[in-house]
Amino acid sequence: MTLNTYGAERSSLETYYIQNHDLPVAYIDESYNTDRSFTQLYYILTAVIVQSDERDSLREGLVRVVGGTHWHTTKALRTIEGREKTHRLLEYLADEEGSEECVLSVMSTIQPNDHDGEQARRQAFYKLFKELTPEIELFILERRMNDAQAGIDANTKKDAIGAGLCPPTTRMPQRSPAIEPLLWLPDLVCSAYRQRLTGRDCTYFEHVQRISTLI
Repeated sequence: MTLNTYGAERSSLETYYIQNHDLPVAYIDESYNTDRSFTQLYYILTAVIVQSDERDSLREGLVRVVGGTHWHTTKALRTIEGREKTHRLLEYLADEEGSEECVLSVMSTIQPNDHDGEQARRQAFYKLFKELTPEIELFILERRMNDAQAGIDANTKKDAIGAGLCPPTTRMPQRSPAIEPLLWLPDLVCSAYRQRLTGRDCTYFEHVQRISTLI
C-alpha cells in the first residue's frame, strides 16, 4: 500500500465516521473451515461494537499493547510472545470500564455445495443485520481478498435491504487493518472462539465471554 493510498483510504474512513454521527460502529471479521476433509465445518462472522466516543482511546490502547501497528491473531498464536499478547489484548477488550460488545453469528452447518463458505457468510450476515440494525448502520469489514468477494458482500447487503433485514442507510465499507487497527478486535474474537469451538484452548474466549452474544 502506497502512502497516497493509505492517506486516501484513511480519509474516506473518517468521512464514514463523520456521517455516522454518534452511532456505534460494528467492526467485522470472519473465521471459517469449509474443507470437507475435516469433520467440523463452521463459519464465524464476528461483530465487535464500539461506541463513537471510545474509538480513539480504544485504538490507542490496542497499538500500545501490541507495541506496533501490525497485528494478525492467527500468526501471533504460533509464538509464545504472540499468545501472551493475544491474552492481553482480549483482557483489554473485556475491561469492565469499557462498553464494547461482541456478537458472533455462527453457522455450524455448511451446505454441501458451499465450497468457499460464501453461502454461509451470507446467512451469517443476515443474522447480524437482524440482531444489530437499525441501531447500527455502519459495518466496517476487513478487506476481502479480491473484487469478486467484495461484490458478493455488496449483493448480500442489497438483498438484505430488499428483504427488510436492514435499512437502506446500512453501509459496509471494506478496509485493511493497516488502515484501521480496530479491525484487530473481530480478528481476535473470531480466533478466540475458533480455539474454543475446535477444542484447542478455551482460555482465550473466556476473557470476552461476558461481553459476547452468540446468535
